[in-house]
Amino acid sequence: MRPFRAALPPRGSHRPRGRFTGVAGFTMVEMVASMVILGLLAAVTAPILSGGIRNYFQAVEMTQEDANARLALERMLRDLRWVKSSADLTTFTSSQLSFVDAGGNTVAFTYDSVAKTLSRQQNGGSTNVLANNVSSFTLSYLATDGQSTATLAAQVMYVTVQMTISTSGNQPYSAQYVGSVRLYNA
Repeated sequence: MRPFRAALPPRGSHRPRGRFTGVAGFTMVEMVASMVILGLLAAVTAPILSGGIRNYFQAVEMTQEDANARLALERMLRDLRWVKSSADLTTFTSSQLSFVDAGGNTVAFTYDSVAKTLSRQQNGGSTNVLANNVSSFTLSYLATDGQSTATLAAQVMYVTVQMTISTSGNQPYSAQYVGSVRLYNA
């Protein structure tokens, strides 16, 4: 009789046995390599995306400031068209203008260089801020020839408004707005 020998599979044909038999997967080296590649892609794209988002919010701010400045300038010029004559100008300096319009309302525009605001007040009531971030504001008064500066209210024929809106931040923005109006009965 031959001694008992357990039947062994032939060499090279050994199959692993256990719980994970036949399950495909990634090795640790493959996982680490893919994580490194993903990290590099994130490091490259993150500044591009954050720059785009920052530019978007800057553009929104610039658009709002531009709209407010245009609206403030249009409001001033529209109110000035209601001045009956240059004699109705009660205060006219480079930063403040008040007058009585055709409806008998006293209207005052004031620039505050500290708060950087342009305000409107009617009949001594509440003050409404027309524009913020006004870095410079100038009112000019021209005489009847349209060239020389008027020194008396009776000489004023043209009023010119110049203002600059400036924003601060990563990308400062500045825009200048100019408008002129000829007084109605000047």
